[in-house]
This record gives sequence, C-alpha cells and structure tokens, in this order.
Amino acid sequence: MEKNSHHDPAQQGGVPEELRQLNQWIRWKLELNRQGRKTKIPYHPNGEQQFATSRDEPYTFENVLGKGDCDETEGIGFVLRTDGDGVKHPTGLDCTLVAIDADGCRDPLTGALTPWGRELFELTGRTYTEVSPSGCGFRAFVWVDNLPTDLARSKVKVPHPAAPNVPEYKAVEVQLFTTTGYVTVTGERLIEASALIERKPSLDWLTSVYPQFREQDRDTGKLPVGRGDAPTVEQIGAEINRSAPNVREAVVDANWPAIMPNDEGSASEGYYRVVQHVLRAAHGHGAPAVDYLLQETDWGLGLCDDSADPLKYARRNWVRKEVGRVGGKASTTNAAEAFDDGFDAKTWTPDETATPESKRSVILDLFPSAPRRWSRNRPPDRRFLLRHPEDDAGALPLGEVGILSAEGGAGKTTAVVQLAIAIATGGRWFGHYKIDEGAPNRVLALLGEEDQEECDRKLYWAAHRLGLSDEQVRIAEDRITMVPLAGHYTPLLRPGPNGPEATEHGGAIRDVLNTPGDPWGLVIVDPLSRFAGVNVEADNIDATRFIVELESFCKAPGTPTTLCLAHSSKAARRLGEADNRGVTGLTDGARWWGTLVNAGKERARFDVRKSNYTRPAEELGLVRGELGVLQVESTADKEARKAIEVEDAASRELRKERERHDHIGRLLARLVDTILRIPGLSKSQACAETVGKRADLMEALDRGLANGTLEGHREGSRMVLTVAEIFR
Repeated sequence: MEKNSHHDPAQQGGVPEELRQLNQWIRWKLELNRQGRKTKIPYHPNGEQQFATSRDEPYTFENVLGKGDCDETEGIGFVLRTDGDGVKHPTGLDCTLVAIDADGCRDPLTGALTPWGRELFELTGRTYTEVSPSGCGFRAFVWVDNLPTDLARSKVKVPHPAAPNVPEYKAVEVQLFTTTGYVTVTGERLIEASALIERKPSLDWLTSVYPQFREQDRDTGKLPVGRGDAPTVEQIGAEINRSAPNVREAVVDANWPAIMPNDEGSASEGYYRVVQHVLRAAHGHGAPAVDYLLQETDWGLGLCDDSADPLKYARRNWVRKEVGRVGGKASTTNAAEAFDDGFDAKTWTPDETATPESKRSVILDLFPSAPRRWSRNRPPDRRFLLRHPEDDAGALPLGEVGILSAEGGAGKTTAVVQLAIAIATGGRWFGHYKIDEGAPNRVLALLGEEDQEECDRKLYWAAHRLGLSDEQVRIAEDRITMVPLAGHYTPLLRPGPNGPEATEHGGAIRDVLNTPGDPWGLVIVDPLSRFAGVNVEADNIDATRFIVELESFCKAPGTPTTLCLAHSSKAARRLGEADNRGVTGLTDGARWWGTLVNAGKERARFDVRKSNYTRPAEELGLVRGELGVLQVESTADKEARKAIEVEDAASRELRKERERHDHIGRLLARLVDTILRIPGLSKSQACAETVGKRADLMEALDRGLANGTLEGHREGSRMVLTVAEIFR
C-alpha cells in the first residue's frame, strides 16, 4: 500500500453503503492549534470555511468526495450528532451509531495489533473497522439498540504498551464517540473486519472491559437557582447574542481566548468564564444554563480543539458539576444575587466579577526592608522527623506537608498509628526508619473515620504487637493525642466570595497546637476526603489552597510535620498500584509523598514517590502481622517470598503452555473442517480459508501432519492436504 493511500476512501471503496447514505459528511484539515499541537479541524466541503456542527448541516458522501483528493494533511469525516440524539440507521431501525477509536494499538509499518487491540477488535464482533489516518490504531463502527444514558467518560487510557513503531506522542487509549463531535473516515478496512456494521443490543460488552466509561462523577453538582421563572434555551441564546462580539465568540464558537486577557490561559479557565456569562444570561438558573451549553455551543459538541479532552464539555454530568461549582463560588448566599441583580448582558464584562484586593497583602509584610546578607552565616542544617537506618540520611523532613496515599483497607491508619508510637517512644517506624534524635515527640492525630473506642483499640493492639514496655506505654499515652471525629463534619475549607476560605475547624486545630506544652513533632490528618470540604480533589486551585491550610499547622511550636492520608484512584487499585486520587495540585504542593500498596494478605509495599529534600529511597517490603501491624520484611521472609514467586512464575509458564497447546488444537480442528469442506487445498490456501493468525495456523498444520491427523501428497509442484481416513 502506498504511503497515505488510506486517506482516500474514494480509492479504497471501503466505506459501507449504510454510512454513504447518511448526509453526515464533512472534510477535515490537519492544522496547528493555539497550543502548537497538530489537530484535525472540520471544514465545509469547499475546504475554506470551518464547520460548526451546532449551526451547519453536514453534506452528502458524494459532495465531500467531489471536492478533491485527500492527502496526509486532510481527509473526510463523519458527524455523529443529529439534534443531540445521535445518528440513526438509514432504514429507520431504532438504533444509534457508535464509533470506538483505539489508538496506539497497531504497528503502522506491519499492521500487527497489540494483544489488547486484538481483544477489543474481537469484542466488536469484527464489525466494519478501518485503519486510522495515522495508521497507529483503528476505528470500529457499531449500531447500538440501547445507548447508555450514564456514560461519564469519552476517553480511557489503556495501561498497556503501545505497538512497535508508534510515535511517543501518540496516546495509548480507547475513545468512544456516541452523540457528539465527528470522527475521521479513511475507508481502509482492517483486513479481518467485516464489510458491514454489526448491530448490538447494548454497550455492556465494552463497559465490562472498560468500566471507566460508565463511572459516574461522585457529585454532579448542585445546580444554582435564580430569581423568577427560569428562561428557555432560546431566551438564553438571545441574551448571549446581545452580548459583546468577543463574548458570543467565546460562548458559541468555543473561542475562549476572546475573553481571556492577552490571549493567555487554558481552555478550562476559558470555560469557567463562559459558564459565568451563560449563568448571567440565564439569570442565575443552572438547569437551563446546562441545556444551553450542551445544545447550542461548540463546547457541547466537543469542538474545542485546544483542550486535552474536548469531549468532557459534552458530558452532562461534567457540565452540571462545573455549573454548580461556578454558581457556588460566585456568592456566599445564592446564585440569584451573583447573577441577577442589575445584570445587563450588553455591558457586562468579566472584570465586574474580579475579586477585590485585600486590605493589606502578606507580601508587603514579608518583603525585606534591606537586602538579606545570606552569605555571611551558614544556615542551620535541615531538620528531619525520620532518617534512613543504614546511613542516617534524612527520610521525612520536619515542618513540611506530606501525603500518604493508599487504597481503602490497605492499613494506612494503622501505619500512622505505628508512626505516632515510634515518634513518642523513640522507636522505629515499620522497624526500619529511625526517629531523629532532636525531633519533638508529641503527636496530634485527627481521625475523621474513627470513634473513641477504635482509637483506643488501635493504640492498644499496636503497642502490644510492637512489644512496648509498661514505661513506653505510659510515655506514649502522655505524648499521643487522638481526636476521634467519626460522625462529625469538620472541613478545613469552605467556598467563599473570593475562593476557598479557612473554616473554624482549622482555627481550632491551630489553637490546640499553640496551647502551652511540649513541642509537636507530627500532625496527622486522616483522611483528606473528610477534611477537604470544597472541590479539593477536582480543582488544582482548591487543592493548592488546602495544602496552604495544612502548612499553617507546621508553624506550631516544634514545627511539626503535617501528614495527610489520602485515597488512591480506582484505576490504580485495578493495577495493584497506588496513586493519589484527584488533581496533581495535591502531590505537587506537598513536599513529601508516600504510597502504601497491598501485596497479598500478609504483605504490603511502602514507597516514597516524592521527597523534595531527601535522597530517593528504595521501595520497602513489609509483612502484615496480627491486627494489621506492619513490619519491615526480614531476610528469611524475603527469601521465602522469592521462592513462592519463582514457583508461581513456573506455574504461570506451565499454564501458558497448556493454553497454547489447547489453542493450536482448536485451530487444527478448524483446519480439518476447512480441508474436508474444500478439497485440494495447499497449506497456504488452507490458512487463507480459516480464521486465525497465519503463524498459529501453520503450527497447527505441522502438528496435524506430525500426529497423523493430516496427510500431504504432491500434485505437481504443490503439496495438497487431506484428512486421514480415521478422522473423516
């Protein structure tokens, strides 16, 4: 195949007739977006004017092909939206067209699919599937009778390596197109795919493998309610049309830089301002604002090409959450006051909602009155709470914010109870990390999920299993303060008129830390989800503000370390790993980040993923004892574990061999049926007539000839296969 020949469907002739009959066609051009990335921009068939699905009608297949040949920089596309309901079958059948795009799964040089790509292709029933324009993936089309209404994501990252020869910048992912946006069409049918589009009753076969497509947002957002009757979508559109040209362009055409100062910022920041404009036009009513954003703007069609995930603006759950967030932040009272009082769509600009300056900035208080002569005296050495046992190097700095992430049930609360006991008594954490000799030994633990009995229970049994003496127990009782907060709502932040603001709970913690007594070495906040209060796990601005609140605890006497416990994501749990659920602002803002991962019923792994002021540390293997107490893995434990792993690896290899043997046996049975059905076939012809990989089929033929199932005899220069008499 010539290079880029897959860009010309007219030459390939592979596009199914049922798609050709639908007037849903456009052209696209490969261009640079504002962020300097190549993206496929939809155009009218004349190739001169950009296409906006919300206001323009697509064209016939013949119309788009009649405007010139395609090359590597342009092609044709199929629009998947018809009044928001999706594309229906041309014969009137009650089903909706869905496109499944798999990227990074195909070697563009050899055409070979990765195992996960092959699995997805087989799941589609080998429906009409074509090679993507880059050659690095494929796109399958399926008719679906019952399209799910709870689809929460349009794109899922695949945790597998890319196929050979796929460029590094290509994402390895599966993308689902249902009722928004458009897809490119090449017409180059995958060699094993059907020429027809399969019809399926649902998408359960896809969401069972990629459940992320159907995972709902935990909170879809409480929509604001304004004064008076809610306007219609048409009335909101009329208000937007009366706005300034730059506002209309940003809202309707998704050209967000039109309302951003100096054309700076991001699509997400632009959308935040767009939602403000739409809420103003809706007089504070969130429900019609959501409908307008989804139905009447290019945002709602997934046509914001400057976004890393443009289709999120087309997901109702996500848009509801964003409108609720904007409405909640706009006012401490209600959306009606923020978006309705004296509103004039013709004159309103984003500057009217700018936050007022504080009476005096902390920057002025901290600005030095004279240059600091920092070179005259050596600064004090950095202080640490924990040190490595082998070389006494620092492991966890004192006076900084750290995060410990783990899935639920991994034992992170038990782990920090052990840490508290080690700090109070001068012991070792996990029997490994040393407590710095100069570190303060008081601990304040705020446990949002535990009652008083459970706090006592955790301390009692941890002390018992760690073998503390009576004197050490008494010292731990004096130095560890646990506050049981189960059943109480104690957020450290709440929405305010100028963004997230501190609550009385954070002030109470600072008051406790500043009471007379010995200095503090550690403050435990467990878990993050109980103390965050605002959109900390979903918004980087809120996440950064939360880290600042935790940093305020580090200013207490003793400059304690503040350790916040957090949950890992579902995706990490499925992979047997741990990450930090939510936005990167949490781990970016913290100076230290550790993870705790289950490694079986009796083992766990502890890893320091980030440490700004210490050297990198090796992953620590832990053994889980009675009541979940974790201790570093001994040499004997490690040798026993490795022996089990070797035995398990051998078992896996044996199982693979058995599975391979059975697979070749099944292919041989298929070949026997083919040879009986079509006499006179050679080995190559038999493989061509039988479903399966050619290499596997050839191996099956060799097995059949070796064990007497098949026989071969020469007819001229050809060897013809027959089935042995006993197997006929």
